[in-house]
Amino acid sequence: MNNVQTPRVSCTCCQPGALRVVKPEQGDNIKRAVSLQVGDGTDFVIVLASALLSEAEELIRIGIKPTEVAEGYELALEKALEILETLSVDEIKDPRNEAEVLPLLVR
Repeated sequence: MNNVQTPRVSCTCCQPGALRVVKPEQGDNIKRAVSLQVGDGTDFVIVLASALLSEAEELIRIGIKPTEVAEGYELALEKALEILETLSVDEIKDPRNEAEVLPLLVR
């Protein structure tokens, strides 16, 4: 059972990648594919992608070119990855090694 409803987004674009995210029946396929790879967080992926598309649609509506929106998202991704690198406190080489993982959980 999903913890959120499948987002229903009205989109007038014809870009195949975008349609895969916003069409409910295809959104379920994306959630299944992600679920097989990571096991959870699939609803988050769909909700985030839908939010990004909604914001992109608004930016395009006010006159920003789609390529500029895409470039902005790329810059945001680079910055987010840069920030994530600084947030790492400890590194685990083998997540299946209890002796390595347990000390980090009991802090």
